[in-house]
Amino acid sequence: MRQNPLSSVLSTVVKRGSIGPVWFEGREFIRRLFVTVRDEQWQEVAPKEWTSDIDEPSATVSISARHVSEVVDFAWQGTLEIADGGRELTFEFTGKVLRDMKLCRLGLVILHPVEWMAGAEICAENSNSVQSLRVPNLISPQPIVDGIPAAMTQPFSTLRVERSGLGKLEFRFEGDLFELEDQRNWGDSTFKTYCTPLRLGFPRFVESGTSISHRVRATVSPSRTCDSPPSSHLRKAIPQSQSAFPKIGRVRRSADTRGDEEGPSWRHFQVRIGDDGDLAELIRPLAQIPSSARLEIALVPQWDPRPLRSIVSRLSEHHHRIERLLVYGARSPIPIATVLERLRIAMDEFRALCDVPVLSATQGYFVEFNRAEKFIAPMSGIAFPLTATVHADDADTVVDNVVTIRDMADTARGLLRDPQIAFVPLALYHPRPQALRKFPTHLAKPWLVASIIEAALSGVTSITLDDDAVKEMSLYPANGIELSLSSLIECSDMQATAIDSNLPVGVHAVMLNSAEDGAKRLLASNLSSCSQLLAISGSKIELPAYSTLLRAQHD
Repeated sequence: MRQNPLSSVLSTVVKRGSIGPVWFEGREFIRRLFVTVRDEQWQEVAPKEWTSDIDEPSATVSISARHVSEVVDFAWQGTLEIADGGRELTFEFTGKVLRDMKLCRLGLVILHPVEWMAGAEICAENSNSVQSLRVPNLISPQPIVDGIPAAMTQPFSTLRVERSGLGKLEFRFEGDLFELEDQRNWGDSTFKTYCTPLRLGFPRFVESGTSISHRVRATVSPSRTCDSPPSSHLRKAIPQSQSAFPKIGRVRRSADTRGDEEGPSWRHFQVRIGDDGDLAELIRPLAQIPSSARLEIALVPQWDPRPLRSIVSRLSEHHHRIERLLVYGARSPIPIATVLERLRIAMDEFRALCDVPVLSATQGYFVEFNRAEKFIAPMSGIAFPLTATVHADDADTVVDNVVTIRDMADTARGLLRDPQIAFVPLALYHPRPQALRKFPTHLAKPWLVASIIEAALSGVTSITLDDDAVKEMSLYPANGIELSLSSLIECSDMQATAIDSNLPVGVHAVMLNSAEDGAKRLLASNLSSCSQLLAISGSKIELPAYSTLLRAQHD
């Protein structure tokens, strides 16, 4: 029997737990398609059971899966078909809830590449109305409406996307209504179509025996007037600019009592003062932290201004060691303007702290600063966590998400005038997972270095590494090329300049210039699974797979 050529495509598209990426004529039009089960705490429950069988003559795949945890049990069977030479994709599934559950989300999800969505004209349609809008290139805000995060669109059953130079996409859904959100708000490099509309409330009780059926038909119509698709192994360089390489420090837990003197020369340590304003949390570490390191003070001020004044008074005694203040919200994701104003008044009273930067901080993600609200409080910038594993920790997601740093920095500059931007913390996982997770070990160090490179090129001021990041940088040199924490931290006094060339996909690189002696260094990271050649000033440098590099560079 003659084999359908599309069956070979299916063998690479279907992976355990998801489908994608899906390409047509050299363009990716679906990053990932999957069935999601999120429990009442928004924890993703991946399938523990998964089987897939390809029918080669018809170019279809039959899939069976079961998602099981202590609070979840859901099984489903689905079919994937790719037709019309790869121009059309159809996926449908039917599942059954096998126990009473409280869920925040259950059903079909599609992740869209930023290349298709940013700057596109989209049309969201349901049986009652049609909504048209243009997606901004900067990260779309997600306001809170009636206590619920709002989507970019009204609920829809049909989504049409038209992107100049790329063509048109159409997604027709059955079984539920769907919404669209910009996942760059969380550090992911995709847009997400999901069900069920958040405005209907969550978590929802779902009774055992409930049946769920969803279907999507996706078609792509490439533009016939666009330029040839870009080479699949090159990534465009960012515009030439120069910024200071970010200062690198680490989170210091209250239980840490030794090891700082023997470790690298961190630019700062983060010390957290608790909700009760316990000054001992500040004073104890001062005797233990190396005198050369400065302090990043994390505050959670109370509504009562009196403890706040006492804290500021004590901080003023150590002003020469304070790099910045991070102010967190006591009852809100970010601090309210009144608290920031009270803090600034107290700092003005103790003039030694007048020039200390005050950053509005969140334990959440960048989205907490992108709620379509104006900032009127006196602050020097923003601080938020960054990790590649907000929604998934597979290798493809970790690699793809690095470039989102540029979009977050550009969007932040649109929210505040010339803001300081701090990643607090930069972590493999944030928050720390309750269960053991599987970050790809071979990617840990190159991902961290690539993230720091993109942060440098994006004008990020400061990076505070969490414990898991420090451990991975210290224990896992990539491919035998040792890039120590100390050598990376020492780059903080240098100027970062973009490399004036196209970089292979997966490669991140920056040129560092020393103001003291004029020396140049090349910092590079290769996140791809194969060796890559980096062309710099007429010479070629080989970067092995999953490697990092810091070396002197001569013109």
